[in-house]
This record gives sequence, C-alpha cells and structure tokens, in this order.
Amino acid sequence: MRYGIDSLAAIIEKRFKVDLFVPNTLFLFCGTSAAEAYSLITEIMHLDNGFDDLSNTDRKKQRQHVLQDKVDAYFEWIKLKYSQVTHNSTIGKALAYSINQEEYLRKFLTDGRIPMDNNYALSEGITYPHLFLESQTISIPSQKRCA
Repeated sequence: MRYGIDSLAAIIEKRFKVDLFVPNTLFLFCGTSAAEAYSLITEIMHLDNGFDDLSNTDRKKQRQHVLQDKVDAYFEWIKLKYSQVTHNSTIGKALAYSINQEEYLRKFLTDGRIPMDNNYALSEGITYPHLFLESQTISIPSQKRCA
C-alpha cells in the first residue's frame, strides 16, 4: 500500500511543487483527485499506526476488523476515478498502478507481520525511480533500485 502512496505522493509533489514530508504539517489539496486519494490513504495509515504495539496475530485481526472496509472503499474509489481520467495522464498512471497492484497492496490485511509502509526499504536507500521518470531509461548509480 505504501508503494502506491509513495507513487501518489511523488505525483503530488511534482505537480504542486511541495515537499509533502514536512514534520507536523498537513497539506490539503481541496477538490482534486489527489486530495481524495491522500485523505483515504492517510486515514488508513493513521489507523494502522495504532496497531504497531500489537502482536502479529492481533494486528491482523484489527486490520481485518477496522481497515478492511476502508481498503475496499479505497479500491472502489480508485477504479471509479480511473474510469473518469485520461489513462495516459500522470494521475491515470498512478491510479492504474494501484489497480494493477491491488492484490499486493492488500497483502498487509492478511498478515500481521507485513508492514503497511515501505519505510524500512526507503531508509536503506531503495527507491523506485522508474515510477516517476518520463523516460524508460534510468541511471542512478549511487542508489539501490527496486524492479
């Protein structure tokens, strides 16, 4: 799920020329698809953060009890929005990514050991540059890359 969030965050940062990861700051993008996606995703992440201190078994139960309907609503919204945008646009590509990765983005609901985000990967310097570059040719020699 976090991979999809990072994709949307990169699109929002590029389009609005803002840094979304400023501590103690909430950004509101009123009336846009990005605002709606951000709102849905941050609510899910905020709730999931409340399960951090639970055992893996209890975290799985809480995720299924509390988050399942919200994740279902997120994917329903994604599919609806995708039908309303130009598929080759930046937002269309971000929405398509979520749709195409739905099975994997939902995986955290079925296993309490799986973190919802990929903060660990990011802290290790693993990035996903191919999602954000217009060109298919990428060259980032100093960073690890995920396929």
